[in-house]
Amino acid sequence: MHGSISDEVVKNLDKLASYKERNKFNKTFNNLTTKHKNEYIRHVKAKPKGSLAMSGILNALDKQKALSIFKELLQKDKEFAFNTLDCIHPQYTLFKTLFNQLNTQQKEDYKVNLETKSTVKAKLVLKNFYLSNKESSSNLSTRPAAKGKLLFS
Repeated sequence: MHGSISDEVVKNLDKLASYKERNKFNKTFNNLTTKHKNEYIRHVKAKPKGSLAMSGILNALDKQKALSIFKELLQKDKEFAFNTLDCIHPQYTLFKTLFNQLNTQQKEDYKVNLETKSTVKAKLVLKNFYLSNKESSSNLSTRPAAKGKLLFS
Protein backbone atom coordinates (compact mmCIF):
# COMPACT_ATOMS: atom_id res chain seq x y z
CA MET A 1 0.00 0.00 0.00
CA HIS A 2 1.00 3.61 -0.57
CA GLY A 3 -0.56 5.28 2.45
CA SER A 4 -4.30 4.95 1.99
CA ILE A 5 -4.28 4.98 -1.83
CA SER A 6 -4.59 1.44 -3.13
CA ASP A 7 -1.82 -0.34 -4.99
CA GLU A 8 -4.31 -1.00 -7.79
CA VAL A 9 -4.97 2.72 -8.31
CA VAL A 10 -1.24 3.50 -8.24
CA LYS A 11 -0.48 0.74 -10.74
CA ASN A 12 -3.31 1.88 -13.01
CA LEU A 13 -2.11 5.51 -12.99
CA ASP A 14 1.50 4.42 -13.58
CA LYS A 15 0.34 2.25 -16.50
CA LEU A 16 -1.74 5.04 -18.04
CA ALA A 17 1.23 7.39 -17.75
CA SER A 18 3.64 4.90 -19.30
CA TYR A 19 1.24 4.27 -22.20
CA LYS A 20 0.79 8.05 -22.58
CA GLU A 21 -2.97 7.76 -22.28
CA ARG A 22 -3.37 11.37 -21.24
CA ASN A 23 -7.16 11.63 -21.20
CA LYS A 24 -7.64 8.44 -19.19
CA PHE A 25 -4.84 9.48 -16.82
CA ASN A 26 -6.44 12.91 -16.30
CA LYS A 27 -9.87 11.40 -15.64
CA THR A 28 -8.55 8.80 -13.21
CA PHE A 29 -6.27 11.26 -11.40
CA ASN A 30 -8.96 13.94 -11.15
CA ASN A 31 -11.40 11.42 -9.67
CA LEU A 32 -9.07 10.89 -6.70
CA THR A 33 -9.61 12.69 -3.44
CA THR A 34 -7.18 15.50 -2.65
CA LYS A 35 -5.51 13.22 -0.08
CA HIS A 36 -5.04 10.45 -2.65
CA LYS A 37 -3.78 12.91 -5.29
CA ASN A 38 -1.14 14.10 -2.82
CA GLU A 39 -0.19 10.51 -1.97
CA TYR A 40 0.22 9.69 -5.66
CA ILE A 41 2.31 12.82 -6.21
CA ARG A 42 4.60 11.74 -3.33
CA HIS A 43 4.78 8.24 -4.83
CA VAL A 44 5.82 9.61 -8.23
CA LYS A 45 8.42 11.97 -6.74
CA ALA A 46 10.02 8.96 -5.04
CA LYS A 47 10.23 6.92 -8.24
CA PRO A 48 13.59 7.09 -10.06
CA LYS A 49 11.81 7.06 -13.42
CA GLY A 50 8.68 8.91 -12.42
CA SER A 51 9.03 11.86 -14.77
CA LEU A 52 6.50 10.54 -17.31
CA ALA A 53 3.89 10.11 -14.56
CA MET A 54 4.83 13.53 -13.16
CA SER A 55 4.22 15.10 -16.56
CA GLY A 56 0.76 13.50 -16.50
CA ILE A 57 0.11 14.88 -13.03
CA LEU A 58 1.16 18.39 -14.02
CA ASN A 59 -1.08 18.18 -17.08
CA ALA A 60 -4.05 17.06 -14.96
CA LEU A 61 -3.68 19.85 -12.41
CA ASP A 62 -4.73 23.46 -12.72
CA LYS A 63 -2.00 25.85 -13.84
CA GLN A 64 -1.14 27.28 -10.41
CA LYS A 65 -0.83 23.88 -8.70
CA ALA A 66 1.24 22.54 -11.62
CA LEU A 67 3.57 25.55 -11.41
CA SER A 68 3.92 25.12 -7.66
CA ILE A 69 4.89 21.45 -7.97
CA PHE A 70 7.28 22.15 -10.86
CA LYS A 71 9.03 24.92 -8.90
CA GLU A 72 9.40 22.54 -5.97
CA LEU A 73 10.90 19.91 -8.29
CA LEU A 74 13.37 22.45 -9.65
CA GLN A 75 14.54 23.25 -6.12
CA LYS A 76 14.76 19.66 -4.86
CA ASP A 77 15.73 17.65 -7.95
CA LYS A 78 16.55 19.67 -11.06
CA GLU A 79 17.31 16.58 -13.14
CA PHE A 80 13.89 15.10 -12.33
CA ALA A 81 12.26 18.43 -13.22
CA PHE A 82 14.13 18.55 -16.53
CA ASN A 83 13.22 14.94 -17.30
CA THR A 84 9.59 15.78 -16.53
CA LEU A 85 9.77 18.72 -18.92
CA ASP A 86 11.24 16.35 -21.53
CA CYS A 87 8.11 14.18 -21.28
CA ILE A 88 5.82 17.05 -22.31
CA HIS A 89 5.44 17.84 -25.99
CA PRO A 90 7.13 21.20 -26.65
CA GLN A 91 4.10 22.51 -28.56
CA TYR A 92 1.77 22.05 -25.58
CA THR A 93 0.86 25.07 -23.51
CA LEU A 94 1.99 23.21 -20.38
CA PHE A 95 5.54 22.90 -21.73
CA LYS A 96 5.68 26.59 -22.59
CA THR A 97 4.24 27.57 -19.20
CA LEU A 98 6.74 25.45 -17.28
CA PHE A 99 9.67 26.42 -19.49
CA ASN A 100 8.89 30.09 -18.93
CA GLN A 101 9.17 29.50 -15.17
CA LEU A 102 12.85 28.66 -15.53
CA ASN A 103 15.20 31.45 -14.53
CA THR A 104 18.16 32.34 -16.74
CA GLN A 105 20.52 29.87 -15.05
CA GLN A 106 17.95 27.06 -15.14
CA LYS A 107 17.34 27.70 -18.84
CA GLU A 108 21.08 27.46 -19.44
CA ASP A 109 21.24 24.23 -17.39
CA TYR A 110 18.27 22.81 -19.31
CA LYS A 111 19.96 23.71 -22.60
CA VAL A 112 23.09 21.82 -21.51
CA ASN A 113 20.88 18.91 -20.47
CA LEU A 114 19.26 18.87 -23.92
CA GLU A 115 22.61 19.08 -25.70
CA THR A 116 23.62 15.77 -24.12
CA LYS A 117 20.64 14.09 -25.77
CA SER A 118 20.46 13.20 -29.43
CA THR A 119 16.71 12.85 -29.66
CA VAL A 120 14.59 14.63 -32.24
CA LYS A 121 12.65 16.24 -29.41
CA ALA A 122 15.80 17.66 -27.80
CA LYS A 123 16.82 19.19 -31.12
CA LEU A 124 13.32 20.60 -31.60
CA VAL A 125 13.32 22.20 -28.15
CA LEU A 126 16.77 23.64 -28.70
CA LYS A 127 15.67 25.11 -31.99
CA ASN A 128 12.29 26.42 -30.89
CA PHE A 129 13.07 27.66 -27.41
CA TYR A 130 16.69 28.70 -27.64
CA LEU A 131 17.68 29.55 -31.18
CA SER A 132 14.40 31.25 -32.07
CA ASN A 133 14.19 33.09 -28.75
CA LYS A 134 15.60 36.56 -29.42
CA GLU A 135 16.76 36.99 -25.82
CA SER A 136 18.61 33.67 -25.82
CA SER A 137 19.80 33.56 -29.40
CA SER A 138 21.76 36.79 -29.05
CA ASN A 139 23.83 35.02 -26.41
CA LEU A 140 24.43 31.87 -28.45
CA SER A 141 26.82 31.18 -31.24
CA THR A 142 26.59 27.99 -33.25
CA ARG A 143 29.03 26.08 -35.33
CA PRO A 144 28.72 22.67 -36.99
CA ALA A 145 30.22 19.82 -35.02
CA ALA A 146 32.07 16.90 -36.54
CA LYS A 147 29.06 14.61 -36.11
CA GLY A 148 26.58 17.06 -37.60
CA LYS A 149 25.31 18.30 -34.23
CA LEU A 150 25.18 21.93 -33.24
CA LEU A 151 27.56 23.07 -30.56
CA PHE A 152 26.58 26.00 -28.40
CA SER A 153 29.22 28.22 -26.90
